[in-house]
Amino acid sequence: MKSLDAEEAAILASVELGEWQSVPNLSEEVKRYQRYAPHNSMPRSQGSWAGWPLIVDIPG
Repeated sequence: MKSLDAEEAAILASVELGEWQSVPNLSEEVKRYQRYAPHNSMPRSQGSWAGWPLIVDIPG
């Protein structure tokens, strides 16, 4: 396993502390953000993705 950079380590620590919650309607949320994408996305070379919502499904 490769070593984690500072940002990855911070995310892992946050997950392990239970600070992340899975949304109960993941498929609906994914569809919701997919509708936004064509209108609000930009190539990574043109701007920052910081602050965009991150949707993940955390088992358990």
